[in-house]
Amino acid sequence: MNIQARVPLPVDEQARRRKAASAAHWSGRMEGLGKPTEEELAINELWITGEISSEEHTRRVHKLAQDWLKNRGKRN
Repeated sequence: MNIQARVPLPVDEQARRRKAASAAHWSGRMEGLGKPTEEELAINELWITGEISSEEHTRRVHKLAQDWLKNRGKRN
């Protein structure tokens, strides 16, 4: 079993990532995309704290967008 201890990201790096995520949210809102979903905010928090990589963050956010497009117009 491969177990690695994670070292928390430094506070300044977390602040940089939080600022980048906030700027991305506002940019999306200015483009008419609305507020980020709770799921998107949770994914961003995982990236901000270093629990997932930038690549994994991008993959998960793209999957959310693809799922939204696939289900757009469908009602439960």
